[in-house]
Amino acid sequence: MEKQPRAGGGRAALMASLFAVYLLLLVWLVLWRFEVPWTGGGALRQVKLVPFLPTGDADANTAREVVANAAFFVPFGIYLALFAPAWRWWQGVAVAAGASVALEVAQYVLAVGSSDVTDLIANAAGALAGIGVIALVRRRLGMRAEVVMARVCLIATVLAVLATVLLVVSGLRYAPPQDGAPAPAQSAAAERTIVDGRRLMHVEAVTWRAWRAASLVVPTGEVSHCAIDGGGFVPEGAASSPTRTRGLAVTPPVPRRSGNV
Repeated sequence: MEKQPRAGGGRAALMASLFAVYLLLLVWLVLWRFEVPWTGGGALRQVKLVPFLPTGDADANTAREVVANAAFFVPFGIYLALFAPAWRWWQGVAVAAGASVALEVAQYVLAVGSSDVTDLIANAAGALAGIGVIALVRRRLGMRAEVVMARVCLIATVLAVLATVLLVVSGLRYAPPQDGAPAPAQSAAAERTIVDGRRLMHVEAVTWRAWRAASLVVPTGEVSHCAIDGGGFVPEGAASSPTRTRGLAVTPPVPRRSGNV
């Protein structure tokens, strides 16, 4: 007779611990998408009061987004139904809706995302689905429902923690760009490529002006190609027969011959 209360007390402590882990993962997911917690400057702060439809700067909610928000709150309804079996279904839905409102307000205050009424509706629907799952399990399993669901919740929580760890370690991101985050720096190779391209364009423009100043006839469609020689820029082939103009070594184009040689 004494083992039953001990077993029940241990199961209750286990379920409370699992519920706490679930809440931590839920808050981390909704607010920061499993990234390092941060606060925005206001660019991401947005309130969408019309559910599902596009309004103002906000786009319409996709079916994938709605289903995901509902799925996130299914465990919430399961835990509430296990902790408070005497509650009516609407009481559990009201608690879940209150938790969803708290998350949406936190998103607005921290400026880490959009506060959307659609999320509130989807979260409440997910919690209602979780409550319905427990009702079906109790109808099927009777007194064994709590024991079975405790094992299911334990396995699901362990898998959720492992999946979160793998997601964080993998470096995959699906969160929006952080408000006020600096643009990623370019690599040294990319910067050198940009600088070299700008230098080449500048030298070609200067060479073209030099040829025009020297009254050189440049056939249509031909473009001067310059190379770097030592510390200065000289056109290709300037070592053969250069014409000095304004401090540049300019190679006149080879005149074209017409007719037979």
